Amino acid sequence: MTKAEFEKLAGTKISQEQFDQIETVYMWHPAISGIDDKTQIVQLWRLGVIPDLLNKAYIMHNRQPEQEENAVRNYAVTYLNLDTGIVGVATFTDPDTREALRSFRACYRHAAYQIISVAEY
Repeated sequence: MTKAEFEKLAGTKISQEQFDQIETVYMWHPAISGIDDKTQIVQLWRLGVIPDLLNKAYIMHNRQPEQEENAVRNYAVTYLNLDTGIVGVATFTDPDTREALRSFRACYRHAAYQIISVAEY
């Protein structure tokens, strides 16, 4: 989106500095939907929240590929309680499956469990 296009949609003139911030949020913030993104960015600007969203946009823009690899993930550990015969699911946020299992064992160390599966979600 160009500055002129934004100004037309917003119905007002803005400074280049304001547009630079708007454009950064528009391009990089993960909350911008992509469907009605131009309308959405105008609404966010009218609400005055662009400065609040700017930091996250900078982080996403500067994110390195190795950060994606080192990111934590959500895991669901399905288990059988050997004392009661009840099957349950516990969720953990860890970097990998091994750490998720370690977290499960730390939380459920006082009973006998059999792990049925571990799945990322």
